[in-house]
Amino acid sequence: MFAGLVKALWKVFVWCQEKGRHEFKMNQVREMLGRNEYARFGDWVLFGGLVYKNGKANYGLNMERCDRFFANDLQIPSKIWKDPMTNELEKIDYRTAWQIPGLMEFLNEDFVYQAKYFPKDDKDTQQIKKLSAEYELGKVLDNADSRDLPPLPLF
Repeated sequence: MFAGLVKALWKVFVWCQEKGRHEFKMNQVREMLGRNEYARFGDWVLFGGLVYKNGKANYGLNMERCDRFFANDLQIPSKIWKDPMTNELEKIDYRTAWQIPGLMEFLNEDFVYQAKYFPKDDKDTQQIKKLSAEYELGKVLDNADSRDLPPLPLF
């Protein structure tokens, strides 16, 4: 379970509420999801009965359970271990939506999801940033007395 998957479920949940439905085909929600979230969305079937599968690429939401989960009133397992020999599932580390690591950083003070845009740097910009950081580090090391430097970590 990761924050991106919870945000993806939230987007689909809101979309279903707006459309007055609880079942959908994945191609209907594809544009709302990132590549990783789209590929991993089917994992929700294993987590707490929020999502069910109804045929190939057809899913449905248990709207009541989703509502409780996002209202911080329902805990679901955040980790699932599968025994490769028996295919038995062990569900552990139950959490509410608010307890999923990384989720809170995408909420504003009113707990409304805020999308953040991180521009993709091109290779030239990345190289310039790397060289600049190395140059600055070199200046610091050149001007530092060895007694001022932190000790090297022992591995």
